[in-house]
Amino acid sequence: GFKTFKYNGMNIMMFPDATGSFGTTAVDLSGVRSVSLTCGWQTAPANGFSVEARLDSPDGKLLGSGSLPKPVKGQQGGMVKIALAPVEDGKMHSLFIIYKGTDKVAGGFMNMLFGAK
Repeated sequence: GFKTFKYNGMNIMMFPDATGSFGTTAVDLSGVRSVSLTCGWQTAPANGFSVEARLDSPDGKLLGSGSLPKPVKGQQGGMVKIALAPVEDGKMHSLFIIYKGTDKVAGGFMNMLFGAK
């Protein structure tokens, strides 16, 4: 449900209308303890949203979750940090982010950053 485009050298994803997912492939998650999602919009989500991080498929093992509360008036962006359960097998994995919105985010985008402990 996400649409992607490049902007200033970054890969940006546009929010889906309600729910959706995206994934990375071939990532060694050893030492990765969090994922941060930077979000912005032209019209803020009316109710906020939640996200989940899952291993190897959209319905795979739940590694963590996070949410963005309802934005305050005039807020043009926010960040969702997802603490991840350790994956220390040294193997390459896919990581899927599941977006669970309740309303359309007009002109909304998302970018992902991995964090190590």
